[in-house]
Amino acid sequence: MYTNLNDFHPIADGHNLNTDVFRRAIATVSAQGGGILYVPPGRYLSGSICLENNVLLYLSVGAELIASPNYNDFSAGVSEVAAEGSYYGFIFAKGKQNVGLLGQGKINGNAPAYNAEIADELGYRKPDAERPRTVIFEECRDVVIEDISIIDSPMWTLHMVSCEYGRISNVKVKNSFKYTNTDAIDLDGCRHFIVSGCQLRTADDGVCLKTSRKAARMDQACEDILVENCLIYSHSSALKIGTESFNDFKNIKFSNCIISDSNRGLALVSRDGGDIRNVSFDNISIETKFTAPCHWGKADSIYITAKRRQAARPCGVIKHITMSNITIRSEGAINFHAEQAGLIKDIRLFNVSQAQLGHHHPDRGTYDVRPPCNPHQSDNSGMDNAYTILEGQTRPWGVWLYPNGLPAVFAHNICKTEIRLESCYFTQQEGSNWNPEKVVFVHDGDTT
Repeated sequence: MYTNLNDFHPIADGHNLNTDVFRRAIATVSAQGGGILYVPPGRYLSGSICLENNVLLYLSVGAELIASPNYNDFSAGVSEVAAEGSYYGFIFAKGKQNVGLLGQGKINGNAPAYNAEIADELGYRKPDAERPRTVIFEECRDVVIEDISIIDSPMWTLHMVSCEYGRISNVKVKNSFKYTNTDAIDLDGCRHFIVSGCQLRTADDGVCLKTSRKAARMDQACEDILVENCLIYSHSSALKIGTESFNDFKNIKFSNCIISDSNRGLALVSRDGGDIRNVSFDNISIETKFTAPCHWGKADSIYITAKRRQAARPCGVIKHITMSNITIRSEGAINFHAEQAGLIKDIRLFNVSQAQLGHHHPDRGTYDVRPPCNPHQSDNSGMDNAYTILEGQTRPWGVWLYPNGLPAVFAHNICKTEIRLESCYFTQQEGSNWNPEKVVFVHDGDTT
């Protein structure tokens, strides 16, 4: 069944709200048993657009959905999972089957309406206390998001929560580098998903797998995921697992991706008890550089870390990780950090080539393990050390100096037998201050 939105008399001028128009149109398509709601060219300002079973939204060339600047206009799309204090979504589906977004049109998240105009000294444009996520599909099955473009998300862009059997392909996300928390794609406790052929530009994570805190019926592992053939520009982690890790991650593959202008390239971050295992990265090109200090990380090309977020909750184990055929140009280093021995195991790097570049950034020679629990000033929030500078210090707690300068590979509290470097090549630009050892293992403060 094919239905044209024009049959419901929208006002496509970018100024008048069309929330009720979309509600009536989707209800009509649903009552007919489902089908495609065709959105013709025009600029459609709206609050929450809530999809029903078997309803696909098709955005034609020249069609633009624009998020309302009023947060209360999204009260119909309420997620059970909070994200940075946000519960509302612009495009929303809850407990639905066979839903999706198609077409060559555009979704505009209207980020300037939800963020400060001027950045502070850390490069941080303070967001409003309440911001909508652009797309939330929660507890959905048979999801397809294909070909659309999304710009200026004020928060997480595509958030898939406890969904199964989905495909996100040939999607373009272009978020401003001015704003934080604008993850491009978040798969949160999802199963059997493919992300393919996407072009992602964002100030926060590119493709991020999470298992956030949820109600028991929604709490499931993130597993059987394929991410391939993507181009990612990120000021945070381009391809990431964590930090939210209350359940496990397993059977995940990243392949044939290009990462540019990123603060971190590949990141596996265990903080909340869930294990990360059976993950592979193959044929990845990585370029990392220093970005604004509001972003965590120090130009790490590869970053694997297991540290608890809260004092009373141990972190999970990271094991059986393979990274092969990786080409790197980086202003930082490859980093492995564990709270204690035995948390990071069976890591294999094969045919990894890293060229490190010199840089005069004031944080060169430091590494960043935020956000583990800060024993000196802990409120058990997991964010207590994010920007906390202790008396007598100049950097936030969790940002430390490498011993003896910047190496190529740094491992803390990890046995040498747990990290295999096979056919790996590390070069460093002449004329810069480097650690005399390219590969450094440190345990309990002692270099070995």
